[in-house]
Amino acid sequence: MKKFLLIIFLFFCCLSVNAQERKFAGSEYLSGISYMKYDGNTHYYRNAQVIRDVDTGELAYCVEPFKLLVDNSSYGSDNYARYGISDANWDKIKLLAYYGYGYKGHMNKKWISVTQLLIWRTLYPNYQFEWIDNVDDRNIIEPYIYEIRELQAMVDTHYTLPKLNHNYEVDINGVLTLKDTNYVLKYYDIISSDFKVDKSSNTLAISAGDEIKEGKIHLRRADNTEDNFASFFYSSASQNVLKRGNVTPIDFEINITVKEGKIVVNKIDSSDLDIKSKDAVLDGAVFELYDSEMNLIKEYVIENNQATFNNLSYGKYYVKEKVPGNGYYLNEEVYEVIIDENNMEKEITVGNSVIKSTVKITKYYGSKSDYDNNKMKKESNVSFSIYDDSDNLVYEGKTNKDGILEVTLPYGNYVLKQIDSTNGYKMSDDYLFSINSESSHSIDIVLYDFKIEVPNARISMFKFFKRLLERYFA
Repeated sequence: MKKFLLIIFLFFCCLSVNAQERKFAGSEYLSGISYMKYDGNTHYYRNAQVIRDVDTGELAYCVEPFKLLVDNSSYGSDNYARYGISDANWDKIKLLAYYGYGYKGHMNKKWISVTQLLIWRTLYPNYQFEWIDNVDDRNIIEPYIYEIRELQAMVDTHYTLPKLNHNYEVDINGVLTLKDTNYVLKYYDIISSDFKVDKSSNTLAISAGDEIKEGKIHLRRADNTEDNFASFFYSSASQNVLKRGNVTPIDFEINITVKEGKIVVNKIDSSDLDIKSKDAVLDGAVFELYDSEMNLIKEYVIENNQATFNNLSYGKYYVKEKVPGNGYYLNEEVYEVIIDENNMEKEITVGNSVIKSTVKITKYYGSKSDYDNNKMKKESNVSFSIYDDSDNLVYEGKTNKDGILEVTLPYGNYVLKQIDSTNGYKMSDDYLFSINSESSHSIDIVLYDFKIEVPNARISMFKFFKRLLERYFA
């Protein structure tokens, strides 16, 4: 039974090792440079060689420094931990391979040598690895000091996130500039963005525009361009290798809320009249919005007693009425409004006075002879009613001792009706009048009640018999 289990175990181990069977070979030598290894006892020297997958040409790196590479040996993928590589070191060397040769900007073959040297130094920190001019003269050289620093910095900061917030607000049509003080933003690519973004090294310049109210910017480090992830390959006949491949990408999202400046115009009737006009309307008034230089930006028509100017950026604005609502006087005041981060929405109340006139009714009474001789008398205590053109009663009143009745009425069409008169006098006919934009502030209406003439009885009887005799003797 134990022997059977051992066979099964070995079988699965073989499957694990050979899950991806590959062949690797030294494809070329890097000219002008060689390696030196010192293990504390002995110095070793080798020419710099490039290792590639025989079938695909993909790059691989030596993880057993200076061990013989047998070209075209069979390799199988395996778990790196079985060969003494810790998780931390595996993570670091696969990052070195990713950011080394083949990464954007690292297409010069010098990056193969830089990557290889740092892999050895990572796996064997107690050994000394140097570049030499050649295996004969063996002079230590330092040709890639800055490249070493750059690659090391990229690996060391791989898991460092940009020192940026995930949520920002920006003024509409404004530009939000973000600078990463961790200095890793330069390694991130913009995968997608709802806004126009200019990226320069560790700085983002985000242009808000005036259409999108909320959106995001998706950044990613180590955007996968390879088909496979980094893999460890083992061979019993040759040195073990690390095949370059993808690393787990790091995503960073920035949410942007565009702050929209807004001016709300509330329209009210500021008239002090108790009598309201049924014909005057605030809707339909036209308002204009100007910038700080009094350049016209837009117009808006009042609807439901309100107008809203949206999509405003920071700044000073002026609001003025251009056309009043039907039946109202123009409000000529210019309203100054400032939109800033503390005042993104401002409301202003604009009042309009209804067009009105004071109607003065002067009442006289007398005979036609009095009228002809300008001797009519003022008639007091005469009742009047005023109706609108929909026959709604809007006012009732009586003339004073001077025969005068005054009332202020708003915009509209009216009918003046006399209710009573001095006994023996005929009431005036109904009087139609209008109050509109062409009316004067005072309308004078003069009405006359004439005496009802009673015929003389004696004269009437004489005329009756006279006509009777004339008819009889005709």
